[in-house]
Amino acid sequence: MNRADRPICPTWTRGMVAPRSVVWIGVLMFTLLLAACGPAADAATSLIQKGDPAGAKVGDAAPTFSLPTTQGETVTLEGFRGRPVILYFWASWCGSCTYDLPDIEQVTRQEAASGLVILTVNIGEKAEFVEQYVRGTVPDYTFIAATDTTLETFRRYRILSFPSAFFVDRQGMIRDMRVGRLSGKTIYEHLDSIR
Repeated sequence: MNRADRPICPTWTRGMVAPRSVVWIGVLMFTLLLAACGPAADAATSLIQKGDPAGAKVGDAAPTFSLPTTQGETVTLEGFRGRPVILYFWASWCGSCTYDLPDIEQVTRQEAASGLVILTVNIGEKAEFVEQYVRGTVPDYTFIAATDTTLETFRRYRILSFPSAFFVDRQGMIRDMRVGRLSGKTIYEHLDSIR
């Protein structure tokens, strides 16, 4: 059999179409890649900022919550009233989230004197796992790592994509948001909205 007569995949023969599941997985992976990158992330941010009646949006009071941290404490948004807060929603399976954590740590340290709080909220994973995962990425992290295993905060904020960040001012109002990669540069680009 010459090369031209060989099927692309041993179980496929000439003229067969790839199974639907393979096609859908490819489409899903391509869509997720686009959603986390550049213009697509900006478009997603723009759509969310325009408002979803069921979710948090720019100009609204940030929905309240009480969440456990990886250190066994409880954190509330009200506890930071009077300080600017960045809420960063993420998951360990989100590739760009892993890249963001070192930048979040760097900004947390650089802005410590300004009172800025960066509160990372992991969605759906247990505190022990999140602690181990974050320590594996940023060994001496100082930002707050909370977990939302009940998905209640996830629903209140209507998170549509990971990562998602909400910039909350000193009075508890959402002043800006970002969907997609949150590099140190990007944080500083949005930080003026809550200073």
